[in-house]
Amino acid sequence: MSTELLKLLSQDYSTLLSDGSELADVEVHVGQELKVYNVHSLILWTRSPYFRSEIWANKEEHSVDHKIIFSLPNISPKTFNTLLRYIYVGELDIASHSTKVLVLLMLAANDLGITNLIDCITKYLTAQKHRLNGLYFFINRECQGGKLPELQKLCDDILVNNPLSIIKSPEFMKVESKEELLFFYDNLPENLPASLPEVLLWEKLIEWGISHLKLPKDNNSYDNDQWGKLKQLLESFIEHINFENINRNDFLAKVKPYKSVLDQDKYIELMEKHMDVQQNQQPLEPPKPQPHEPYKQQPHEPYKQQPHEPYKQQPQQLPDQQSRLRTNRDRKS
Repeated sequence: MSTELLKLLSQDYSTLLSDGSELADVEVHVGQELKVYNVHSLILWTRSPYFRSEIWANKEEHSVDHKIIFSLPNISPKTFNTLLRYIYVGELDIASHSTKVLVLLMLAANDLGITNLIDCITKYLTAQKHRLNGLYFFINRECQGGKLPELQKLCDDILVNNPLSIIKSPEFMKVESKEELLFFYDNLPENLPASLPEVLLWEKLIEWGISHLKLPKDNNSYDNDQWGKLKQLLESFIEHINFENINRNDFLAKVKPYKSVLDQDKYIELMEKHMDVQQNQQPLEPPKPQPHEPYKQQPHEPYKQQPHEPYKQQPQQLPDQQSRLRTNRDRKS
């Protein structure tokens, strides 16, 4: 019964949200386009610590025609629609929203001090960490300044335990800021998991640099100016690549074509190491076959037939003897 009553209460508040503009005493201007929402101060006061502290403190300063005016340019109307329904009705189907939408909701809730919503979404994402794959850079960018530390911690766990998911995500190639990507390389674990070979870090870095500078994919056509720009862009990353963990074949195939990005002395040093490795890897001689001794057939002794004793026929009993034997048996019986 109590559940049904709560459901009816939610429906009433939902009606207030959709049809109660005549009773609204607050205007909230949302997003860059400043979309106007007519809402009720009592609801905002009850559900949001931010509005609670601001409504009366700035009532006269922000009041127009007896309405309190607020501006939230950093929250999109789409996000505010979802958040406002949660404020009025207490409903949010977390699983039905994309992870990016959930992160934006958390950021908006953080601005408005709605910590219970942040806790609910954080708990959900902790159990569904895979949903954060592909959003590492977005979350780090949006959570600057210590926002949402629990969400930031989840991203740090992905960086340590599954950096391959970050490297392979489409988001990686879309990173526009050199500083953002450098932060990723700076914070990689010292011992990379086996799933992330060192050469892949180099390949993705080169690929990002070419994309960032909008250079042709065929580096054979680069002039000195293009090589210079690529080297300048990537020079801060080079120290984070452990070239000694790249085998000789990968080095020659994937590093050597971009040797102009490396310091010349560094490249010569690496080449010498790989040449030393090649010289030290002497081919093993195949084992020499051992001579086999010729098969010697053992002589067989001639078969000796054993002599047979002559057959001795047993003497037969005479008829009178047989008769006496039968007579004796008859008497005994």
